[in-house]
Amino acid sequence: MDWREEYKKKLVSMEEMAKQIKSGDIIGVAMAISMCSPDVYNAILARAEELRNVKILDAVPVRPCKLYDPKFMATIDGHINYVSAFFSPGARAQGQPNTADFLIVMSADIGGKYAQRSDVYAAMVTPPNKQGYVNLGLTHFYTQEAIRKGRKSGKLRLAIAEVNDQMPIVLGNNWMHVSEFDFFVENSMKIPAVTRTAPGEREAKIGQYVLELVNDGDTIQMGIGAITEAVSVPTIGIGAGKAVDGQVLVFHDVLGFHDQRLAKFVRPYAHLFDDAVAALTAFFADVESGAFPSADESYSMPRDVARALLAGGGESAG
Repeated sequence: MDWREEYKKKLVSMEEMAKQIKSGDIIGVAMAISMCSPDVYNAILARAEELRNVKILDAVPVRPCKLYDPKFMATIDGHINYVSAFFSPGARAQGQPNTADFLIVMSADIGGKYAQRSDVYAAMVTPPNKQGYVNLGLTHFYTQEAIRKGRKSGKLRLAIAEVNDQMPIVLGNNWMHVSEFDFFVENSMKIPAVTRTAPGEREAKIGQYVLELVNDGDTIQMGIGAITEAVSVPTIGIGAGKAVDGQVLVFHDVLGFHDQRLAKFVRPYAHLFDDAVAALTAFFADVESGAFPSADESYSMPRDVARALLAGGGESAG
């Protein structure tokens, strides 16, 4: 089946997607920018009275949603409950009244833990490219591992992709074919801007404890949040705006090694993709016509040496 036909066959409405959820399902969701939209969550939450013991597991939410409202979630307790793998500010209110569960994870094992638990997995992706691959966008992290390991083990029943034509493409091992998903829901929406958090007295105190553990010359990998802001060390950012001490951009983006849609924070300083395409096109044409290689680009040897080699007399010819 052509991938376009497959995509069209799997394309459903938000309501039809929500109908696929069953009682007892654990719904694993991609991280941060790449997690599904509030529209997907709300479609599932609207079925709360029909469902029992459904859990929605996500990490680092950046879009406000009633899934993170403890008062609302208390009204559907036992029907749908929230599990966080990272209680960032967007979901922290859920953790205070103990209305949500917490999954302990590390960067190295989060994909495997999602694969072990998820009956359904949902992520926001780009529209398919000409070869039928969607891009996982700005927060790839564990999506490939969760889906592929979940499929292999037989645990994962459904993989759902919310297709957003405003999701930037990120190059590298960040693609999945439409055949790896069971349903697609199209939903165009802006990518939210994640603002920086001003540290309070508590964060400043924690930051001071952190600094006591730092030696001269150390490099620290830090996440987002108020504690990071409280630690007064030089910060290198990528897409983090001007308020950092240094900037990083992906090599391929800086040199323009592709023609895909770029994230807002990327500034290409060259357009080598066009040069590369032109060069490879010319190379193909020259090979096909026989113009390459020319005599000047070929090695030769005296005919008597060649005849001797072909006759097996290499030693005497030398």
